[in-house]
Amino acid sequence: MSGRPREFDRGKALEDAMRAFWAGGYERTGLPELQAAMGIGRQSLYNTFGDKRSLFLEALDHYGTTQFRWLHERLAAPGSGLANVRSVLGTWVDAVTAPDFRGCLVCNSTVEFGRDAAVTAITERHNAAIEASFRAALERAVGDGELRPGTDAAALAQFLANLGQGLALQGRGGLGRGKAAAIVGVAEGLLDAAAA
Repeated sequence: MSGRPREFDRGKALEDAMRAFWAGGYERTGLPELQAAMGIGRQSLYNTFGDKRSLFLEALDHYGTTQFRWLHERLAAPGSGLANVRSVLGTWVDAVTAPDFRGCLVCNSTVEFGRDAAVTAITERHNAAIEASFRAALERAVGDGELRPGTDAAALAQFLANLGQGLALQGRGGLGRGKAAAIVGVAEGLLDAAAA
């Protein structure tokens, strides 16, 4: 009988850890829960990912890379930059009011950890990427004549990125569709006011 540890798919284990942290947060997700979710033993977990905190930081970064991909792709899609922005807003309403919505791991972690430097470095990087994608779509809308010249795409992008964070936090606690649509309606109104 071989004494070699059982091999496993590192990428799948990281994805499983991400989902466990997403569901329970950092403090409430213990090593037994992580081992069960990842299907690996304690020693394999430590040998591959380091300690629980190191695993969490990698899982948080993995979340930002994988779970926001749709948003970056939608905003960069060909065609109308303004329509792409509106599409993201509509998707947010659907997402945050879904019965199984668990919140956003980036937003949840910001609340749970406060000003923890390592966590903040990851969350700020992904939040900045979201803001940059909005800004690029809005600047394209200005260039294509969908929004008025002089529209402050940077400020509008910052507002929309922060709106998404607020919706995610409220949605985690249960946000009715009417309220979510009304909140997004304010953003839609700003886009309408800036339209050429």
